[in-house]
Amino acid sequence: MHGIFFVLLVMSVVFYKERLFADGVYYFFHVVNSGWFHVEHGRIVLGIGQILPVIASQLQIPIQFIAIISSFGHELFYYLLFLFITIKLKNRNLGIAFLLAHLIGQLWLYFTPMYEICYGGALALVFYGLLTSPKIEDDKWKLAMVFCLWFALTSHLENTVVLFYLILFDILERKFIRPLHLPVLILLFIGIGIELLTLSSYELSNLENPFDEDASFLNLFKPDYLLALFKLFLNYYPEILIFNVFSILFLAVKSKWKTLVVFIGANASLILAINNKANAIDFIRYFESMYYPLVVLCVFTFLFSVYKLLSKQVMLLTGTLLLLCMGVRLVWISSYGIALKERSLQIIGLVDQLQLIPERDKAVINKANIVKSIDLINWALPIEAMVFSSFDGPNESISLVTYDQITYNKKDKGLDTSNFLFREDEIMPLRDLNGRYFSLSKNLYKPVNTAKNIANLDVIGNNLKVQFLASNLEVTKGDSSYFRVRIENKSELSLPSSLDEKIFLSYHIYDSANDVIVWDGKRTPIQIDISDEFHQNIVVKSPDKAGAFKIVPDLVVEGKKWMNLKELSNLNVR
Repeated sequence: MHGIFFVLLVMSVVFYKERLFADGVYYFFHVVNSGWFHVEHGRIVLGIGQILPVIASQLQIPIQFIAIISSFGHELFYYLLFLFITIKLKNRNLGIAFLLAHLIGQLWLYFTPMYEICYGGALALVFYGLLTSPKIEDDKWKLAMVFCLWFALTSHLENTVVLFYLILFDILERKFIRPLHLPVLILLFIGIGIELLTLSSYELSNLENPFDEDASFLNLFKPDYLLALFKLFLNYYPEILIFNVFSILFLAVKSKWKTLVVFIGANASLILAINNKANAIDFIRYFESMYYPLVVLCVFTFLFSVYKLLSKQVMLLTGTLLLLCMGVRLVWISSYGIALKERSLQIIGLVDQLQLIPERDKAVINKANIVKSIDLINWALPIEAMVFSSFDGPNESISLVTYDQITYNKKDKGLDTSNFLFREDEIMPLRDLNGRYFSLSKNLYKPVNTAKNIANLDVIGNNLKVQFLASNLEVTKGDSSYFRVRIENKSELSLPSSLDEKIFLSYHIYDSANDVIVWDGKRTPIQIDISDEFHQNIVVKSPDKAGAFKIVPDLVVEGKKWMNLKELSNLNVR
């Protein structure tokens, strides 16, 4: 199990850029820019993940290294808790549950590590370990237990269900221990009351306003909706289904009816609450976080209602299967990281291109020029571009936004030379930037898809090369796939990307006899006016028959001419 954490720690360094995603980059920017902790809506548990980057920023370490330290620190937090559970509390089963809870359901969540619901779930399991440990007789361990309870309680309202379930589970296992369980329950209810009374306007809005207008727990009684929810869990949370089936069966066989009722009730309450707020039947980052407490419930119950009751031989076999399950999840998470690497490379490529253009540190890109959504677009794009560009130094900072973001709630009306768009619903004054890491000029935002050089396209074409980064492309017949190309423009003119110019990236496909199989390949917009060199994805629709082919990327002026570029790659169609 230590080996799995070692892999996770290594992955946190390998994918440190990819973990600067959405909420992750939002909090990272605030910590680096202010040099201090940034906590919102009373979710103080998030401060734990900010300890190392705060120290690093105070030491004025370069921002790229702070990003690595920050990503590593998130995994270090979980590993330290795991060591505390397994070594200090000597609770091996809880350690396995803790590790499973950290892996299952962690796809988008792994790459958005600043999620209070995950930190709270982890601390809820540590709370249970302290609650059931003989060490609890010592006052300092009581204080540690209260600390874990409070941090988990204030992390997210859904985690109150997890905490309440863990306490009831212990009561049903060991009977009610008045000096222990009564104060804990009182503290839990006091905490819930304080949490509800101190909800921020954002949290109140989340409670009062559904994510989907037609969301209702009554949807769970509709066969089509229930089937879609089942398919969601089957595709992305198969472990939850398996663990829950075994847990329910074992609890029934052992006649632990009260525990079974509490377990089903806890799961049902979460599923009802989540689906009353949203039609949570699609796999998106937000729903993954909402369903995370179900992961904690299922792995805990499996380990303490099934696994610990098995014979040694069966326990050994089950333990091997659990390790295999963890390994599969590691591969699954890594595959998401590889896809997200394309995304971070795309943003870095865009800011690198903008750094070549004078007075374009505040830039607006046309969303229609981006054909693959994972390449670029989310609400945190301006923050991500700012952080990635600042890896090259504060004077290289770039604020990159889309037209949709700059006009969101008419934000463009408030933008001037003294500020910049921090994110689509927030404008920040330039004076608030920490000059050690970030710097923007007093310019207005300028579009980056405006070059009008079509009349000089032949001059550009004579100095242009477009080449697939891979010399061998593997595709399935009839499928559309994305491949990265390198575009080199050695002329003094920018290659225009304005959609009005109708200049697109495309390709030709030839067979082994150099006969044309596909001449008019699918069109891909050029993402940005290009000077020097730029990398981006283009879409390729493969032939309908298998075989070995050649593919040549090219540039086309729609309805007028091809540039007849010559760089070829192998295309192997399965």
